[in-house]
Amino acid sequence: MPLAIAQFAGQYQTVFGQMMAAAVISVAPVIVIATIFRDQIIRGFADGMMKG
Repeated sequence: MPLAIAQFAGQYQTVFGQMMAAAVISVAPVIVIATIFRDQIIRGFADGMMKG
């Protein structure tokens, strides 16, 4: 994905609006998945700390 976002950087100009839109679109699924599985992620970290 970083390579696709880098395509928006031209030799003489950079389209920052499109770059930021692409960055938001690429990060949004990760945020949604982390929000959905938040409790399981926290429980996994807590269990790992108790064993270690």
